[in-house]
Amino acid sequence: MHRTDPKLDGRRLMVACGREHGRQLVDQYRGRPVVEPEQWAAKIMRALDQHSEGLSETELAEATGLTPAEIEIGVRWQAMAAVDWHARFGAVGLQEPAGAGVLLRP
Repeated sequence: MHRTDPKLDGRRLMVACGREHGRQLVDQYRGRPVVEPEQWAAKIMRALDQHSEGLSETELAEATGLTPAEIEIGVRWQAMAAVDWHARFGAVGLQEPAGAGVLLRP
């Protein structure tokens, strides 16, 4: 998922040391499984990043194209990813992952 432009979703800029390394990177990312909850979480974070005042649940659904159930699953996936991040890296001296805080307004 691209951080700001939905038209660039599924595309990734990569820097490689040479052609062979470039092929290895392409193969690595091509084989990475698609995890829908991860994609949904990224769409949610992108929408919230673009609306610093927050979004209602209805506005969030419209901004992301997700159903309420997909939003719930995406938010839960993000929360689990944050717990995993903190377990692996802690919070001291490191920056929170993007979208660590979610602002939904009523």
